[in-house]
Amino acid sequence: MKCFLLIGLLACAHPNNRTITVDNCWDDRKTVKKLSDVKGVVSKQDDWLSVTASSSKQMFPCNLPDTYKPGDSILFSANQKEIFPNERWAGTPIEITSIELIGKRSGTSQKH
Repeated sequence: MKCFLLIGLLACAHPNNRTITVDNCWDDRKTVKKLSDVKGVVSKQDDWLSVTASSSKQMFPCNLPDTYKPGDSILFSANQKEIFPNERWAGTPIEITSIELIGKRSGTSQKH
């Protein structure tokens, strides 16, 4: 009986909803800082989707999933990537390692 109960519990386990599978991006850049549980809002800057963190810092993820749209509130963790000396960015390049939708423009809350 214990064996069946254990198998049943394992079958009901939920995967970590915040972990996303990503391709390597900006792998030619060093990770200069690890960011954890940052609140932000997805915004659009010209042709780029960016994230404005609650600290008002603008970030440009290389791997933001297509399901996230401007106005979505998110909670994410990321690797902050280096900016080369000969570059000027409007924000900080990041590689998202986990992401959660905490509010849409309509105010609903969902996890991904």
